[in-house]
Amino acid sequence: MTSSQTFAHFLRHENGRPQVTQVLEGSVDFVNFAISLANPAKLRHAPHMPETFTHRRTSRNASSYVMVAFAIIGLLVLMFGLQAHPFVVALFGVLIAPAIWSIIANTKAHLSIDETSISWQVGSRGDSVDFDDIDFVRARTALDLSQRVAIFRNSGPKLHIPGPCLPSGRQLDEALEARGVTVKRLF
Repeated sequence: MTSSQTFAHFLRHENGRPQVTQVLEGSVDFVNFAISLANPAKLRHAPHMPETFTHRRTSRNASSYVMVAFAIIGLLVLMFGLQAHPFVVALFGVLIAPAIWSIIANTKAHLSIDETSISWQVGSRGDSVDFDDIDFVRARTALDLSQRVAIFRNSGPKLHIPGPCLPSGRQLDEALEARGVTVKRLF
């Protein structure tokens, strides 16, 4: 494969057209191929419709277990290693209680983007917005490297997508932009 073929392959994928290989078998395929070259308007291309984007997360994952384990080890070091006052140990114990409860309850988070709307759900809370009602989406990365996303609607108040529903990186931005939604990224 030459460098010009590689570059053409790259440009074809960059423009959303997959690289295809044509195999000609017999004279009928050659005639159809010649007709398609003579009149490219007769070629039918299916409209490119993005697939449904789905992101799921549960609170029982390796990072949750590791963080809770470190917090419990820290409590044990406070209690036995530093012999901290029981009030201080209880205060830190209360701070990690929500993380322990989310592992026990196994809260599920779900985000789905189809052709017409975006919907999300965390536990029993959830919402859905049609793309026609979305003015723009503001996405930003906070200083703690967590993602924050707000949907500004044409009518009604803005909506915030909860953090557990959000995928990592720019996957959400790409999925929304593929469906024609304006995404304004801060940081």
